[in-house]
Amino acid sequence: MLELLEQIAIPRAVGTEGNKVIIELQKRMFEKNGYTITSLPFSCKVWNNGDSRMEWNEKKQSIMASPYSKGFCGEGNVRIVENLEELQETDCEDTILFLTEELAKEPLQPKDYPFYYPDEHKIIIDLLERKKPLAIIAVTGKQPMCGLSPYPLFEDGNFQIPSAYMSISDFQKIKEEITNKRIRVEIVSECVETTSEQIYATKQVENSLGKIIIGAHMDTKNDTQGALDNASGIAVLLKTAEKLRLENYNVDIVPFNTEEYYGGNGELLYLSELQKKDENIILFINIDSVGHVGSKVEVSLYNIPDTLKNHINETIEERSAVQLGEAWYAGDHAVFAFQGVPCLAIASSDMWEGGLDHTHTTEDTIQTVDAGILDEAVSYIDELLRKL
Repeated sequence: MLELLEQIAIPRAVGTEGNKVIIELQKRMFEKNGYTITSLPFSCKVWNNGDSRMEWNEKKQSIMASPYSKGFCGEGNVRIVENLEELQETDCEDTILFLTEELAKEPLQPKDYPFYYPDEHKIIIDLLERKKPLAIIAVTGKQPMCGLSPYPLFEDGNFQIPSAYMSISDFQKIKEEITNKRIRVEIVSECVETTSEQIYATKQVENSLGKIIIGAHMDTKNDTQGALDNASGIAVLLKTAEKLRLENYNVDIVPFNTEEYYGGNGELLYLSELQKKDENIILFINIDSVGHVGSKVEVSLYNIPDTLKNHINETIEERSAVQLGEAWYAGDHAVFAFQGVPCLAIASSDMWEGGLDHTHTTEDTIQTVDAGILDEAVSYIDELLRKL
């Protein structure tokens, strides 16, 4: 397991060379184990960035380009807004707009994101694009869902305004100096058009009673190894596919390729394939961020009928390294759960109490993962499905 984890835990953002390497690795393993592979190509963008900064009165301050932002180099008048009311009243012409406090309290979903685009995010994004500031600098702190601090407010190749971000502490040091002043900003950022693919592997049986889908997302944020998030899940997915022997159900093994990408391209293509086939989905299992050092395998349930729930509870009780957990929806299982499909999510028991502290950062390396826990996850999933 450790050797496989090391092969997968490389930077593999959608469309990059690392992404292609992992796709080919999975294809080879699926073919070796007798699966039929389907490839669904799609267009995407690879993001490149450099050192970004702001300048005023012969002073400089580093800032970070928002992922997939347009590039920018120019001057503008500083305007600082804290809430929606202030934004509505602010003239943004010829402006470098700083978003703080309520407007920067959480990451904004990408524009028109197909699975979840709350009205409050849409209102902010629509208003910003109407007001057309020259550029935006978001002032943010610790992201509650990953290890980033500060975090990008925008991660969206469809957003029309160049944007960057900086920490609250850095902003407080310079706030008085730049308020209502004119500053120069350079955001070094570009997107390169390319292609990638969503693959999935299938096995069919005669007189199938329905379909079981096992998935895990394979992509990462830019320049991160993503060992816990989610090389761990892909390693478990591949080893599960290797062991799996189902006699009564068709199975799809799905390494989702755009969970960390602003467009959801891979998920959409696979969902479209499911709609064409119109099969009865008995169970969807999502494996995400499992195997954090010091944790247990945690299983959470969604739309599970009582008969299956009793079976799942029995298999959990038999294993000291596996426990039942609370439902969470920040993963690929959410799309299926919201449609009423019975789902399991396999994750780390301490995911919300430290497990995610290094995710989406360069510190998410294989040292964050216990390969023995991944073996336990494979064994549990295999036993569960064999007893169906």
